[in-house]
Amino acid sequence: MSHVAHPRFGIVSNMLLQYYPRPFMKHLFGEVLYTEEVAERNCQILNDSCSSTFEDNCYEEISACVDEMRALPGVASDGAIDGKVMSCRTLHGSFAVDNNDHCPHMSFAPQYDVACNVKCQESKSTPDDEVFLQEELAYFAAFSQAIGLGLDQYKTPSIWLGG
Repeated sequence: MSHVAHPRFGIVSNMLLQYYPRPFMKHLFGEVLYTEEVAERNCQILNDSCSSTFEDNCYEEISACVDEMRALPGVASDGAIDGKVMSCRTLHGSFAVDNNDHCPHMSFAPQYDVACNVKCQESKSTPDDEVFLQEELAYFAAFSQAIGLGLDQYKTPSIWLGG
């Protein structure tokens, strides 16, 4: 969530939603970032920035955390990254470095955060059309086709747009 403001026009938004197609999320978090190195980074963040969460999970060594991290799937089978998956911990670990309010989200055992929410345990499996309008989803698909990705090429990590 972001806070976006344009004081001149009196426009304030507390939420900025970005659309990433599920195949892209599966590729990014389920393949590209699903590595031993990322698991080690997540666990190092958990140890350094979230020491009480690290201890609450009964870890004495980083290696035990890494083993548990690597035992998780990278993403859910539907491409969701908000459940008991490594991707949820990778995302929240990036936030926890600067804001330890995200530390409970990295826990393997359910922990409540400052807003009394438990995250990275069960996916909400929110369909795209509950977040975006059908017109917006149609625009995203049309844009993907217009730039040459096509509907099934979202997971392409990079494309050549020049001539």
